[in-house]
Formats: sequence, structure tokens, C-alpha cells
Amino acid sequence: MKCPLPKKPALLLMLFAATAGIRAGRIDVVASGETHAMLRSCDCPDDPGGGLSRRAFVLNQARTEGDVLLLDAGGFSGGGLYDTYSQGRKPDSLRTLITLQAMARMQYDAIAIGDDDLQWGSAFLREIAVRLDVPLVSANCYDANGEAAGLKFISVERGGRRFAITAVTTRERLVEPGPDIVLVEPVAALRRIWPEMVEASDYQVILAHVGEAASHNLIDSFPECDLVVNGHRKSSTEPVTLQNGVPVMQFGFQGKKLSRLTVTAGDSLMINAQEWVNVSDDLPGVAAIDSLIATLDRSRSESDPVSYDLYLMSQCPYGLEALQQLVDVKRKFPGFAWKTWFIGDVVDDTVLRSLHGSAEVADEKIWLAVEKLHPERYPEFLMRRAYSSESTLQLLAILDIDTNRVKQWVFEHGAKQLALHYNRSNRLNINASPTLLADNNRVDGNITHARIAKAICAQGDPSPKCDSLPECFTSADCKQPGMVGSCIDEGGKGRCRFTKAIPFTFTVIAAESTWQHPHEAIIATTRELFPSVKVRVVPPSSPRAQMLMQKYRIKALPFYLFGAPVKQAHNFDEIASGLDRIDDGFTFENNRVPVNYFPAREAVRDRITVYIDPVFQDVAAVLAAVRAAEPTGLIQIRPALFAPLEDGKFSLTQKIRREEALRWLVVQRKFPGKYGAYLREYRKNPATTFWHTTLQSAGIKPSRVAKALEDAGDILSGYQRDIAELSIFEPVTILRNNRESIRVSNLEQLKEILQEMHQKMASH
Repeated sequence: MKCPLPKKPALLLMLFAATAGIRAGRIDVVASGETHAMLRSCDCPDDPGGGLSRRAFVLNQARTEGDVLLLDAGGFSGGGLYDTYSQGRKPDSLRTLITLQAMARMQYDAIAIGDDDLQWGSAFLREIAVRLDVPLVSANCYDANGEAAGLKFISVERGGRRFAITAVTTRERLVEPGPDIVLVEPVAALRRIWPEMVEASDYQVILAHVGEAASHNLIDSFPECDLVVNGHRKSSTEPVTLQNGVPVMQFGFQGKKLSRLTVTAGDSLMINAQEWVNVSDDLPGVAAIDSLIATLDRSRSESDPVSYDLYLMSQCPYGLEALQQLVDVKRKFPGFAWKTWFIGDVVDDTVLRSLHGSAEVADEKIWLAVEKLHPERYPEFLMRRAYSSESTLQLLAILDIDTNRVKQWVFEHGAKQLALHYNRSNRLNINASPTLLADNNRVDGNITHARIAKAICAQGDPSPKCDSLPECFTSADCKQPGMVGSCIDEGGKGRCRFTKAIPFTFTVIAAESTWQHPHEAIIATTRELFPSVKVRVVPPSSPRAQMLMQKYRIKALPFYLFGAPVKQAHNFDEIASGLDRIDDGFTFENNRVPVNYFPAREAVRDRITVYIDPVFQDVAAVLAAVRAAEPTGLIQIRPALFAPLEDGKFSLTQKIRREEALRWLVVQRKFPGKYGAYLREYRKNPATTFWHTTLQSAGIKPSRVAKALEDAGDILSGYQRDIAELSIFEPVTILRNNRESIRVSNLEQLKEILQEMHQKMASH
């Protein structure tokens, strides 16, 4: 992230002026959200833009054309789960303050409080709102004494009409809130103030930092609402969607886009236009905002310590080995500190599940109890836990910690606190124990005390221990922009040597509006391997993409093209075995990298098909979740079927899978009215050899199915070809609109995706 010198303004400067002549009596509603204290424009090639100074320029331009209602749906803080530029607690708090100061200068009319923003506590939010004159609004954030964290609602006049604006915050806990935060259920909180809002205004607006699906539910509860701005997770790619006729504005992540809705104020808000407004990096900035951001650089004249987070499973030996390494660093560098997080799953919002079973879940609750009840003893507890062979409860006795008090805390708070950890690790897609983050960036390579000590010394630690450390451990430690680094052994110490990297273009064809974006991980890895690569992401509709798709008969996206010079680039040998040579350079072999969009397939709007492995261990729960999301059966269920072993033979599990998949297909084709009943019965006893009992319970005669199977022919081969074409290799995969596949990693993700899809279909 950097703040480049202003360039010549692009045509984007005309984005508001284009409609200036027809806007008398109209209002521009402009919405942002999820800024996460991204102060400067991102110079990243694949997704550039953003920055508070350029946003201020865009807004100043908008105000020259007419009335603007400026709203933010929350998520302004640094240091949270989605802050990709976190720099530790102190600098993150400074970034947060600068963000709010800048928003005050931009004259925001109302700002919601997001879940990340709760980390500072209610008292801080109230104090900063008054001191900086920031219009923080919240209907459901309170402290323990019942005092609101912000204004319950705010009244603003635009276009001769009065807007009452309130906000609600999700109760989903992905970030530890301040100790004095109490969140009231959003609908209940809104009902308390809604009559007063209606009395005081012509229009009612909700800033909903609750997620797109929950935002839609708010409209169902308050149908008289005139406008909703979503500020939490979303699936929509449009700036504005309609839910029961009510416009729902979306956010652009990190302030790179603003949602703009042009309305005419009458008996109701009449929508005239909507669009994304790109805050591009070729726009000029605003000097007053630039000077604010410069205060961060002055405040960090001395390096602040890196913030470390260790994710582990408490009974994983590799996780405990990593903990030993951190303990060793602590002995040599007393100021070194880290936060411990646990890895697991939360099933149905209540059941905690970890890799090593219920004993590990119980153990991790005890760790959390010690941390909460005895924070001053927790470092000693971690040191003992890292090296001791005793159980955690035995350690409590050794440390003279009251076991009964710990058990009471576990009983009252353990499940909720551990769920916070498990949800956080899932949101960050962390499932390997151990995983170490430094300022929210993953630390590559083995977690060793020497490697971490080297990073501490690089921060300017004056300890004489730093003199004995090598400059590098592996070549991956040697990094300079546009250069290839190698770690050379000189006198028993690693030293970095650099050579200029070979430049080449890496073209990626990726669909714009898919649910998932597998190309992002491939791009990140390519940048890591090739420092001078120029990444070019193009949509399928572009002329370049159309030419390549026709030339190479591309049936699945993303598609990747390495320019021919990559063959001379350093590290090419690391990927060469997985590439195919083509006229324009190199591309990945089939099935080497994930694909998720199939442009050659016929698009079928609102068709949702869930492919499920019939012998998957959680098949019953998955089937139940699908039917709960759409009980009328509009969501199709089909069996996932995988290829045989390399020698063409089938394992026992594969044979059972094929037999059951064939039954699913035959029942669906020959007895469509009984298919749902069969799957309901199958949930009760999946993958059983007594399948004829399941058929009978569903009202189907097994003899009729047996006859249908005889007449079916080899339907599995054609079906498996279709599965292979869709690159379905997971136990659960969603096919959306017959073109887009969505890999599902856990049950909660499945429920969330299906709920949002169903609501989209219902709103059409």
C-alpha cells in the first residue's frame, strides 16, 4: 500500500457530472463500508484503488452536482479479522483514529458500528464520536449500564425531506468485543425506536452491519423501511439490489468502490440510477486528508513490535512444538508476545468439534479459562504446557490455580469463548496446526525460534543476541522487489544474494461475479515465485479473453497463461512439471488448479444443484441442511461420483458409492415423486447394505427399482463424465445457474450459501 503522486485525472472525474443536467431535485445516496482502516490507495495490480484521500476527492466532486446523503455501514477499524494491513495493536488503533477523522472531514451523515469496531469498547466509541464529531449510530450496541455506544438514530435533511438513519451490528462474534459491549438482538432493538423514527422523518434508513441475508430479513420485519445499506458479508456484485421493492446498497471492500444510488424524493424514494463508483488510483487526492495520514508515519518513527498469532490444536504435537519455539524466543526476548488461537469447527452454531475429539475441546476451554482468570500467570502456563507431559488439569495443581474456579468458568463461558476461536480460524481458512501469523500475514516455513528471533531483530531490537543470527535461513527469506534472492552459506551463516528477475506477463481469465475466486491464491503464489511477474486479470467478455477461449477451446475458468519468457525465469523448474506448452507460452495441465466457471454450458437462471457424496460421513447432516434451506425441493440433489483408482479398479468404498449413486439417479428419473422421500429415509441410515429397507420406507418397491436398474444401461459412465467436466472432487459441491461450481468446506458454509441463494431467488 502506498500513496503515489497525483496523476492526470482520468475520465472517472466525470462520473457524477455525466448526469448533472437532469438531476434537479434529486439526491445521490453514496454508501461505503468495510474500509478496515485502509488509509492509502492499494497499488496491487489485480485489485488497485481505494484510499481515503481519493475517496474525499470523489465525494467533493459529487457535492458540486447536488445533494448527497453520505452513509457508511461500519467496519472502519484496523486490526480486525479482515484487515489485510494490520500492523499490531498500537498502529492499528492509530489507523482507526485517522480513518474516523478523515470520515468526519468528508462530512459523513451517519456511520454504523461494525463487529470489528466493537474491539475498542463502548466507552471508547462514545468518547471518540464526541471528540472527533463523528456521527456514530447504533440501535443495538450498549454497555453493561445500558448506555448506548452511539446515537440511536440520527435525522438528516436532504432535498427538502427528512431521513431518519439508524444502524444495527451483527451478534456473530468473529472478533473479541470490548469488555463493556452488550449487543441487543437487532430486530428487538429496532422495534424500540422505530415509532420515534417514523414520527421524526419522511424516510427511514437502516445501516445493517449484519450481512446480506440478515439485511433482507430486516426488510421483512420492517417493510415500511425505505433504504438499507449492507455492511457485512455479501454475495451480490451489484451496487444496489431490491428486496421486496426496498433498495439494498452494498459496500466495496477496503473503500475501493462506493455504491451510488440516485433517487427522487416524493411520497416514496423513486430510483433513477445506480452504479459502482471506482475510487481509482489515478485520481488526485485532497491535501487535508493526506496531512492526516502523514501523522501515522510521524507516529511510527520508531518501529512498533510485530503482532504474532499462533493457531494450533491443543493436543496436536506439532502445535506444541511450535509453542515451545515461541517460549524459547520469549526467554531470549522478554518483550516478545503472541496471542494463542484454537482451530476447530462450530456445527449448527452450538456443537464444538476439533480434530482430536471432545477431549481436545475440553482441554482448550481450560486454556481459555486460565487466560481469562489469571492473565498474569498465562505465559507461565503456556511455558509449562509446551514442555510438560502432565495433563492440563495436573498443571493447574502444580501452578496452584483453583481448579474449581476454572471449571466454573468453563461451564459458564467456555463454549462461547472457544466458538469465537473456531469461527475465527474458519474465517481465515486456517485448518493446519500450527499456523503462525505476523501482522496478519502467514509466516512461511518451519516455525523455529531462530527464524522468529531474526524477524524481531529486523524490527530494530538492540539485543546483542541479534548479532549471532544469520541474514537468512532459506532463499524464501531473501526478498527484494523485482529481484531473485538466494540464501548462500558464508562462514556458517546464511547471506542473501540477489539477481535481477526475468519479467513476463501472467494473464488470468476469471469470471467477474462468481461466489468464490480460486484465481486469487494462484496469483499470490505466482507473485511469490516470480517477483517481476506482471499480472493481468481479464474478464471472459474482453476481446483478449474471447480470442484465447476460442483459440484453445477453453471450457473452464479460471484459465492461466504464462508468457513465454517464464521459461527463463528463476523458479520455473518448480512449476514446469505441472504446465503444458501452448503457442502463447504455458498453461496449467488439466485438473492441476481449481476451476469454478464453465462458460460453454447453458446458463439456467436460479437453478441450484447440490452434488453430495452418498458415502460422505456427514451426508445425513448435509441432506438435512439442503432441505432446511429449501423445503419445497427447488434445490436439486445429485450424487457426487469420483473416478476409479489409477489402475481402473474400484476400492470397496468406491463400489458402495457407485451403487448408491446409481440408486439415487434411477429413483430420481423413474420415481421423481418419491425421490425426496427416499433421501429423507436415507438420512436415517446412510450407506447401509439394507438399502431395500430404505426404499420400502420411502414407499418404493425394491423390485421395481431392481427392474429399473436392469433397464438403465450404463448411465453412470455418462454421468461421471459430466462430474469430471465440472471438476467435482469434493464431498459437497454446489452448481449455480448450471455454470458456476462452489466448493463447500463445512456445514455452516453450506447453510449460509444456500440461505443467501434462496433469498436471491425469492426476490426475483
